[in-house]
Amino acid sequence: MKKIVFIINPNSGNGYGVEIGKKIAKLAPSLRVECEILYTKNQGDATRFADKYTKSDDVVIISVGGDGTMNEVLNGIHAGVTMGIIPSGSGNDFFRIIDPHITDIEELIKQTIAGTIRYIDYGIVNGKKFLGSFSVGLDANVVDGSRKIQQKNKRVRKSGYILAALAEVIKPNPFNMTFEDAQINVNQSCLFVSALNGQYYGGGFNSAPDADIEDGLLDINIVEAMKSTRIVSLLPVYMQGKHYGLKEVIIHQSNRFTMTCDREMTAQVDGELFRASKFDVQVDNKGIPFLIAKGINKNENTKR
Repeated sequence: MKKIVFIINPNSGNGYGVEIGKKIAKLAPSLRVECEILYTKNQGDATRFADKYTKSDDVVIISVGGDGTMNEVLNGIHAGVTMGIIPSGSGNDFFRIIDPHITDIEELIKQTIAGTIRYIDYGIVNGKKFLGSFSVGLDANVVDGSRKIQQKNKRVRKSGYILAALAEVIKPNPFNMTFEDAQINVNQSCLFVSALNGQYYGGGFNSAPDADIEDGLLDINIVEAMKSTRIVSLLPVYMQGKHYGLKEVIIHQSNRFTMTCDREMTAQVDGELFRASKFDVQVDNKGIPFLIAKGINKNENTKR
């Protein structure tokens, strides 16, 4: 590689992104590769920064932030350009999949730069790319609700998420949808539908324990509508990935599907929100070269 471009969200992790940026600048002279550090200021900056570089520039673009910053970089990056992650967000769900368990941030930076490149999958829904997750329904509504609460009171963080989750559980808002791919056709009332590239989303929900970021498939959960009391008992099971076999959940894998809802819905990709009533989803199998920290065993990090 000729150069490493670090795209840093300074607001991630309550300012932890800034601390990591300082450590990168400190390490840069010893890394034996040209480093460029770019700080985002506004939403969309990470996408615009990543869009400046093509495969011919021989760069690696490393996202420093949470899943949202990662998603912005992914949606700006050009074909053939290598991507990487240094986590500094609150959730860091995708990083959990490739986590080398290096606790010292300077060591993680060095081992990532000295790492190996693997070609991994990413999903695309309605033209939007995602590395970790796409979902519609309750979980996306919780993300939306928590952000609205936080906008009214910036001091509210975790409690905002809890309040939004309670609101969805107390008064669930099911929707009718049709799911179609080459194998199945499902038409039913749903609480939510998730399609995961990796095992984790939602701040640590291990909802697709068999997911593999190199198999060309999304692991799908279609969760039927249910009463609040059942939601309360289901969510902890779903969080631990122990929901396989439950009658309320259809487990499926697909590389391409269409989902049509009875109304416009809030959806999320890697925690980033958008709205639509029809979702065309596909996988780009091993579509992006990804820099994984040195010494990480493939099997340990694609299946946990």
